[in-house]
Amino acid sequence: MMRFLRVIAITASIIGGCAILILVVTGLLWNAFLRDMVFRPPPHSALDPPIYPNAQQVKVVNKGDGSKTITFQTPDKPEAVLAFYVTVLRKDRWVHPLMGNDYPDNIFEWDQSGPDGPTDLAYRLTVLSKATDDRRTDVEIDLLRYNPIQ
Repeated sequence: MMRFLRVIAITASIIGGCAILILVVTGLLWNAFLRDMVFRPPPHSALDPPIYPNAQQVKVVNKGDGSKTITFQTPDKPEAVLAFYVTVLRKDRWVHPLMGNDYPDNIFEWDQSGPDGPTDLAYRLTVLSKATDDRRTDVEIDLLRYNPIQ
């Protein structure tokens, strides 16, 4: 009887140790590989927004926490600047958000999503462009990192 209890105790210890090992390995795999398969990582355009090809006098101001403002001038028209950002950002799955009853053409959003919907990571990029009297266009790109579930 004692021998039987000893065998059960040893077996239980082995099973418990294996269970702990499985939990540790699963956690390491989650952090190393599976998390990126389940949650979309931010696109490069959210971390470092593209600069318009014909931009001049480019200034980048980092506001911290992933937010930044980029300003520049270009000899191109505002419509060309906006068309560039529409084309580039749509490739990275940015969308125009619904604001009131409208989807503004110059505002883009990217939300990280997972199996249960959005996470606490999102970006909003706003393109403001204005033609000047000297046939130039002043452009301001505002990138805001925010938590969409707050």
